[in-house]
Amino acid sequence: MNNDKRYSKEALDKMNVQERYEEILNCSSDQNIFGLIDIFKYNFKKYGTSASGDNLIALSYLFGRIHNIDEFIALLNDNIVLSIGIDEDTLNISKNLIVIGVAYPNLNDIQIKYLETLYNNPKYCALIDNLLFDKDLLPRKIKGITCDELQRKNNNFPDKLLDMVYNAFELNDKVENNNENTILNVYDRRHNTIIQKAYCKIGDAEFIASGNIDAYIILNILEEKYGEKCLAYFVKKVMELHHDRYKVKPAELRMWKNEWINYKMLESIAAKYYDIPELEHNIKHLIALAFLLKLN
Repeated sequence: MNNDKRYSKEALDKMNVQERYEEILNCSSDQNIFGLIDIFKYNFKKYGTSASGDNLIALSYLFGRIHNIDEFIALLNDNIVLSIGIDEDTLNISKNLIVIGVAYPNLNDIQIKYLETLYNNPKYCALIDNLLFDKDLLPRKIKGITCDELQRKNNNFPDKLLDMVYNAFELNDKVENNNENTILNVYDRRHNTIIQKAYCKIGDAEFIASGNIDAYIILNILEEKYGEKCLAYFVKKVMELHHDRYKVKPAELRMWKNEWINYKMLESIAAKYYDIPELEHNIKHLIALAFLLKLN
């Protein structure tokens, strides 16, 4: 356990986002509260609350834990421009977690229930799981959605789910006037189903059913199910539709990863492939399967 490791700005500058997140996990595991403060303070100064309110929420709680509210207030005053546009939810949670941090672990039942509510909210559960590294000190056991649970993957995708996913693509396409309160169809990986949720409430392990399909995955599926001739047809048609963009050989396009094809384009291509009549009927399920495999 390395619970006294500190992080300088220079050291954090050399890390990418994933590496800094891994250090957050390490600090949580080591119960290194000052290391957590270093990283969240760095992220707050770098991104502010516009990118994510998590940094402000974390700092509110952590400065409360070390009973140093003056330093926290000074941090906010010195970086006041970074808090412009803070949403009401983030502000309210931050205010509550300062109080909870100061009182921790001697919390009353209302405070414990408040933490438990956040801990079971997919939008905040990963953050709370990392902050509550010593939750065993609380007056009673607290349960929530853990980081391990968020990472759990699925391998069972019945036809009913595939229908729901494809329908979600179509419903999201019809949404107009997108804003943070827009209700969208979302794939909930923890429960392996489609749910409806406001954009601003979407949390970890929840993914908007956008209808943009990973080309590498869908082409693999088509080749495995229908053979090289079908694969070659789809690659050719994708290149024709994007002739200005795809100035590469078909074999090169075939191997590209993290390249996206819209589900409507794939459906249109399948409808004109007459060598395999059932493909037009099956393509929706195959597209939905490719979407799910990418996320699992």
